[in-house]
Amino acid sequence: MFLTIFACDKWDFDRTAFIQIITVGAIEVGSNDAFLLGDIDGLRNTEITETGFVLSSNISEDQRLRLNQSGVVQVASPVQPDTLISQDQAFAARITGLDPNTKYYFRAYAKLQGGESAYGVVDTFTTSNLIISLPSIIKNEAGCPATTTITIETEGFTATGTGIAGVVWSEDENNEIPTLSAGNILEGAADASGSFSMTFEVECDRTYFLRGFVTRNGETSYGKMLAFTTVEGGIWLPKSSFPGPVGDGAMLYSNNANGYVSGGTRNLAVGEIWSYQEDLDQWDLTAQSQ
Repeated sequence: MFLTIFACDKWDFDRTAFIQIITVGAIEVGSNDAFLLGDIDGLRNTEITETGFVLSSNISEDQRLRLNQSGVVQVASPVQPDTLISQDQAFAARITGLDPNTKYYFRAYAKLQGGESAYGVVDTFTTSNLIISLPSIIKNEAGCPATTTITIETEGFTATGTGIAGVVWSEDENNEIPTLSAGNILEGAADASGSFSMTFEVECDRTYFLRGFVTRNGETSYGKMLAFTTVEGGIWLPKSSFPGPVGDGAMLYSNNANGYVSGGTRNLAVGEIWSYQEDLDQWDLTAQSQ
């Protein structure tokens, strides 16, 4: 979409604001998330305060798929606070919490310093019908480093076509949502139920970010991200050994009762991370997987 704002009664090239917003597309589309891409072209005589995307599963019209409209979801691109954009550049944002097997209409947007908004054309993507669980971590050895077993459960998986499945992971805090192109890959072996398992070498005093993936016929779907931290000298304990409440199917890690709880369940529930508050003698929920 082109946005032209006249600063006077006649055309003044040096003073007239101009911008073109381009909806580039959607990549890394999973069952409940997608990575959206946009671009700024021809920015002149104005600055941008915010970029992002609007989307909806049932609104496709240009005049309704806009900011602050009923039924339209907005996701802003991450930027530094109070930063103004004064030149052409690409932007992106990850949208989560989507419904599986659903067609979405979306478009890029930019908010200008003067209060106006500009939009790109409407594009579409469809989420996968393949649901991938949070990684579950099984560890029997005391301490670390050690070898763990990681499993993912899938719903809607079929063995037809060509592809791979497993876990992508990162220990880089700047890459908390790893992908096949930006992360480490563990390929898993599947059983008849669509459950995949693989071994994972765990080091001490590290935070790991993991999520399951399935690639079929050139298209990749991702599950939700799970983070867990290892502590030197710690041991893994069964759920019944912990003094506080934890979620069903949780995998637990403890360092002399100071530790972490993380994990998922076969019904694809959200993972949780708990930490023990020694002065209060209680476990508190500190984070949930994305």
